[in-house]
Amino acid sequence: VLERRDHIGGNAYDCPDGSGILVHRYGPHIFHTSDKRVFDWLSRFTAWRDYQHRVLANVYGTYMPVPFNLTSLHMAFPGEKGDRLEKKLLAAYGEGAKVTILALRGDSDPEIREVADYVYEHVFVHYTMKQWGQTPEEIDPATTARVPVLLSRDDRYFQDPYQGMPLE
Repeated sequence: VLERRDHIGGNAYDCPDGSGILVHRYGPHIFHTSDKRVFDWLSRFTAWRDYQHRVLANVYGTYMPVPFNLTSLHMAFPGEKGDRLEKKLLAAYGEGAKVTILALRGDSDPEIREVADYVYEHVFVHYTMKQWGQTPEEIDPATTARVPVLLSRDDRYFQDPYQGMPLE
């Protein structure tokens, strides 16, 4: 095992602070995978605290789920317009699809591009600047694809079936 730091565990490292309180030095250890074998193997070493990561973006005082999904869509475009946009998106990409912002921005339908522009301007630019300190255009498209628009009402940040935080 090779470690870059002076302790084992990489970013999944805990240590007691001066008061004896266990601190996650690099932030909480949110685990997620779609691979049951990986989950089962790790479960040999820890019990899990049930945890589903959800993120809300403050868009002019409205807290909407991120990644942007069908719930977010109806918050941004209420009423008949939201219903129409949802039907167009589902017809174009399918229920449950994960569509990159670049694909939506390149769509031939002007209303789908309107949704893409909304997501880009109100959510995506701010998220990428916060995460990477760069605009989306300055980032590798493979990186921007990590936060797709979700064509479902599942508002969890990670869509994997196995999620949690180590209990101890």
